[in-house]
Parts: sequence; structure tokens; C-alpha cells
Amino acid sequence: MIESIIAIAEIASTGYNSYQCLSNFIFGNKQEEYLKQISENTKKTNIKIERLSDQILYAVNAEGVRDSNAKEQQYITNLDKDALFKILDPIQRAFQKPLLASSMISAPSQISTFDRHKLKDHSPLDHRFVQPFVDSPWEAILFKEKGAYWVGWQTPKHISQHLGCESVAQWTANQNVLPQSKSENQQDLTTNGTIFRDRLKDGTEGPYSSWDE
Repeated sequence: MIESIIAIAEIASTGYNSYQCLSNFIFGNKQEEYLKQISENTKKTNIKIERLSDQILYAVNAEGVRDSNAKEQQYITNLDKDALFKILDPIQRAFQKPLLASSMISAPSQISTFDRHKLKDHSPLDHRFVQPFVDSPWEAILFKEKGAYWVGWQTPKHISQHLGCESVAQWTANQNVLPQSKSENQQDLTTNGTIFRDRLKDGTEGPYSSWDE
């Protein structure tokens, strides 16, 4: 099963224009491990987490994916929590799993000519999928085509050379911040070394989170 994935997302701009961005998504047990690490190392990393919904966490200043050729990463800084939720919510619903997303960066130029046939074993997200070769370091790529989400696999070397990006094994803090949101129903979760489980609307326990007391 997929625990992390590089996601290619599209952001609507003014008029009929749009542009692409990248983020790294983490799911399941790996998500809990990352949240624990972030909380334990908060004094060193100072990573800030925003709760966008019961099922979506956004690590505002955590670098989970990089442009392989850029000297400085171009972070997406013009999206508030409401806008981020609109981008991430359909993806989370498609996965049907709690989602932790790293800070978004502008997609490298190679992404504009993205072709799913450059990936291995690509299939619609609602299909059952596993890593093609267990003994090789393959990475998953999430993309959208004709209104449907797809997942494909490729080696880190190929992704770096042909898609111009690379995932970050251990997320590091950057200087990204979010603009003020007008929404009142979203929570700021800032790590301070304390771990707890949120109660979701159905009364069950949500993913590990940390609270700024």
C-alpha cells in the first residue's frame, strides 16, 4: 500500500488560466510516525501544521518535495487555508485516508509536458495498486487526467531527470507561510512536543496531531 506519494496538483488562477504545483502526501502509519518526529523535534525544526479538516493536515513550512534544478524553491505563498482545502479535499476523498501534505512548490517546467506513459504501472486511483518491484526504490506519482486521479510509479533517478523533482526523505523546515484565511472552522496545529489524538466528528480518534498550548 502507498504510504507517501509525490502529487501533481493544478491551481486555478485568474480567468481561465491555471498552474501546477507539487506536494508530498503521507498516509497511514507513516503519517503518524512523521507527526511524532515533528513534535519531538519541534524545537529544532519549528515546523508549523495547519488542520484544514478532520482528515487533512497541511505542513505549512515542511519541505517534502524539491525542484531538482532550482537553486531556490518557489513555494506557493498565495493560497490561504480555504484555497488549500479546495485543492486537497477531492484528493483526500479519492484516497479515503487521512492526509498529511508538505508545503507546495511551483512545478518544474518538465511537469508541463508530463506524459503518464513515462511512468510504470499507471492506473486509476480507485484500482488496487502496489509497488511494481519490491526490491527497487520506486516512488509513486499522483496526477489528474480527464477529471480522474491516477497513480504511476518510477525510480527516483528517472523522476529527477525527466520530471525535475525529488521527494525529501526527512522533511525539513523552510520559510513558507500562509496568508490569513477568512475561515473560522479550521484549526492551527503548531508542534510543541505534545502529541494527542483529535476526536473526529463521528467520535473516533483521528491521526496523531500536536497542539500549541
